[in-house]
Amino acid sequence: MPKLFVGAVEIGGVRLAPDGSHRLMHIEPGQQQNCMEPNDMGLIIHIAHPEHWQTAQTQGEYRPEGLEVEGFIHCSTVEQVIQVANAFYRGQHGLVLLVIDMERVRSPIKVEPPIHPNPEQADSVAEEQYPHIYGSLNLDAIVQVVDFSPNANGTFTLPAALKSV
Repeated sequence: MPKLFVGAVEIGGVRLAPDGSHRLMHIEPGQQQNCMEPNDMGLIIHIAHPEHWQTAQTQGEYRPEGLEVEGFIHCSTVEQVIQVANAFYRGQHGLVLLVIDMERVRSPIKVEPPIHPNPEQADSVAEEQYPHIYGSLNLDAIVQVVDFSPNANGTFTLPAALKSV
């Protein structure tokens, strides 16, 4: 079972429910704590460079550079991954998508607004909430690895393997 996000409740923030369930906790300013079901957030996606994935398999856990710099691993839902890929990875070849089962993740997960939105798309992503893993990612939480290459024009589309997820 993943560790819960520890610390004071953030006004307007989101965290895992304190009862140990995998429901997400969303707190509106001035309101009591209300739990909401994660909807399609049983599986989350992380865009990775294949060499980082290969290193993880050797080391036994996934620790991308961003974890050391920002303190968490950026993830998205299946519905968000194409927008994220086109904003931050346009034209990059040889990427992979790590499909992660939230129930298996041992590190804390926090769902929150983007930390560093692309300035060109800040308006379109500022209202969304993205899952962030605060710690290393245990490999048994990764249930699928999908090759992720851009189209000829550099943009991404959802791979067929994820359309039924």
